Amino acid sequence: NALPWPTVDDTGNTGVLLAEATTFGTSVDPTFAAVTFNAFKYSSKPVFVSYEILRDSAFNLAQEIASLLGERLGRIEGSETSTANGTSKPKGIVTCAGTGVTSGTAAVITADEIIGLVHSLDPSYRNGTSVGFMMHDTALLYLRKLKDANGAYLWMPGMMAGQSDTLFGYKIAVNQAMEPLVSNLPVTAKKHILFGDFSKYIISDVDTPRFKRLDERYADTDQVAFI
Repeated sequence: NALPWPTVDDTGNTGVLLAEATTFGTSVDPTFAAVTFNAFKYSSKPVFVSYEILRDSAFNLAQEIASLLGERLGRIEGSETSTANGTSKPKGIVTCAGTGVTSGTAAVITADEIIGLVHSLDPSYRNGTSVGFMMHDTALLYLRKLKDANGAYLWMPGMMAGQSDTLFGYKIAVNQAMEPLVSNLPVTAKKHILFGDFSKYIISDVDTPRFKRLDERYADTDQVAFI
């Protein structure tokens, strides 16, 4: 069933300074709304394996197939929750994202525009472990080549084991489902780079993936299907 998820926006309201013995005034309500999570079902699509291959395999083939099919589901969920338009599909984070900064020159992204993108976000959302950039690897390659006026690269590699690479001090997540650059250049009217607190994008995953081995259904060809 569709699942309503309540939202609230109170950023436009502040407290009030009161004089002694003064009423606090009338109610100032936050802005409440709701986002509806619709239900979608995904399949890995089946893999058919002959009895001979299962019998003669030198390793646990069924376990390997299960791992591969899990990755298939990961790819489709990653793609749908990135760019799907919300019509008969989930609403991807790129679709949900507003426009922080539009590049001033076609097919060019400047360092100043990246700084502008960071500051287009309310300061209260610029701190925390989930704040950072998200982009296709081609966009990351483009940004890694950007330099400041002194010729120093803006991209900072992690200097310790387990430490993330950063851009202006923020972590970078590579998402291959996002819009790639074409011939190493940005494309007009495309969202190439996201910046924000990604914990604010909610995904509702219901239950866990189910792995099925169908022995009897394809017995006439002596095959087993995995899905």
